[in-house]
Amino acid sequence: MGNLAENSDLADKLNSDFVKDVLPVTVFVGILACVGFLGNVLVLCVFSFKYHTCNFKYFVLCLALIDLTSCLTTIPGEMVTQSFWYIYPVPEICKAKSFFNVFTVCASALCLLLIAIDRYRKICKPSGWQIRPNMAIILCIIALVIAGIVATPVAIYWGVQGYSVHYNGSTVNVTSCETDGRFKNTVYPLVYSSMTSAIIAIPMIVMVILYLLIACEIRRTHQRASTTELSTTDAEEENVQLLSPLASHPKIERKTLIMFIFTAVFIITTIIYLIMLSEIANNILENLSAGQRTVYFFFFRLYFIHHAINPFVYAFLDVHFQEALRETCRIRK
Repeated sequence: MGNLAENSDLADKLNSDFVKDVLPVTVFVGILACVGFLGNVLVLCVFSFKYHTCNFKYFVLCLALIDLTSCLTTIPGEMVTQSFWYIYPVPEICKAKSFFNVFTVCASALCLLLIAIDRYRKICKPSGWQIRPNMAIILCIIALVIAGIVATPVAIYWGVQGYSVHYNGSTVNVTSCETDGRFKNTVYPLVYSSMTSAIIAIPMIVMVILYLLIACEIRRTHQRASTTELSTTDAEEENVQLLSPLASHPKIERKTLIMFIFTAVFIITTIIYLIMLSEIANNILENLSAGQRTVYFFFFRLYFIHHAINPFVYAFLDVHFQEALRETCRIRK
């Protein structure tokens, strides 16, 4: 009993030290959860009731729904994990948090891939087939279903695992939210993690290729526009004729820019997250100082930022969103 009590005290002290080290990150993540929740609710309301029917609307709603889900499940779950890193109390919370983590990452990747394909068709193949609004809804539902299927094994393979760490010259038994103890020495979690990483990586690679093609096409379009020579006598008439298609084409580019920003933030932060997650599996935390832990977990949790930035990007770059916000403010006054 004495050894058990001593181990429990040491585990509590170890966990307390860890919580103090990562407290700034926990506060930061909590702010992201609150901002993301309010922002994505606003996006859902504006785009549901104030936005005209188009592909962009339904893809935005799908992203907002995914981000809102993360703000209500994954992010609070990770805050719990940081608060009980070495003394994780409830396996079911670990399983639920891990499931929604994989689900939202996979769903975001697939949804952003659909958006990249849609943008590519509109910019690079404007006269070819296009994704229609009804098809956009169906594709979003399919993406969510696939993400749910991919994430399901997490509830089996992830859970609370016991292991030993060195702390103040002693060996301490701890419990963390990792691979379930039943599968600790099996190959199944590794195989599943590799497959899931590939499922997430492939859409990201395709997205990079598509946006490079889009950027090249936009550049060619601008070069053609700048080198087009209009005669002095016909210039005024020609400008009137070109006004409508040209206005439509900046409009398309602006929406493409919005989705490119989301995609870039998602890809960069996801890569950072996966790299740092692999380092945690290599027990890097035991060799870090308090300050290093803070910095490490800041970049580790930076991934969540893409769940909260959507309303800010729309507010700056989407004219319809700005008009809807102004209209809402006028109604309230």
